[in-house]
Amino acid sequence: MHIHMINKNQFESDLEAAGFSRQADDIIGKMKEYVTEYAASSERFLIEIQTVMNEYKAVVCAMFSTMEIAGANKDEKHVEFFFKGSFQQHFVVISTVKDRLG
Repeated sequence: MHIHMINKNQFESDLEAAGFSRQADDIIGKMKEYVTEYAASSERFLIEIQTVMNEYKAVVCAMFSTMEIAGANKDEKHVEFFFKGSFQQHFVVISTVKDRLG
């Protein structure tokens, strides 16, 4: 199955602005896995990864939605990174620090 992320450049740019550019591949990988296994034709879903930021554990979340595109192949899914306004305000959530690594 081919998964096409419609606004990948926006996603990567917003992740970089939030200080998480290194996590882009992990988030995209989990998004593709979810879409391949579970996603319906028009669905909004959240992907979370755990990461380390400034020696603290953090959870990074990104919202995506699957889209139906007229004329698309059956083995093709289109996914959009869901954004509206500031990425930091709406779509990446850093959990409160739980554990100091050490």
